Amino acid sequence: DRKKVSEMKEKGELPGQNRGSKQRKASNYAEDEDGLTPMHLATPQQHAAATALQKRARGMEARKKVAQQRAAGELPGQQPKRGSRKKSSVTEMSDEDRAALIIQKRAKG
Repeated sequence: DRKKVSEMKEKGELPGQNRGSKQRKASNYAEDEDGLTPMHLATPQQHAAATALQKRARGMEARKKVAQQRAAGELPGQQPKRGSRKKSSVTEMSDEDRAALIIQKRAKG
């Protein structure tokens, strides 16, 4: 058995022995000089896999962005956290704002 393996090794007949060589099996698509397949020549399985990876990456990015917005209280309809907003006092308001507040209080009763 070892003799057969060593003979096959010398002849280059072992499976996976030619992985590093420039001779590759002919395939149904071409490769660029960097070894990547252009998307217009990719197989349907490769295209589906690339689409799935892109979809997952975009989803992860969107969930991260929403988490940051939720933490900051920036989502639409989200109530600000208690104590996070500074209460303005009447003394810090301008004269116009103070007058408008008085009118609103009287109108509400």
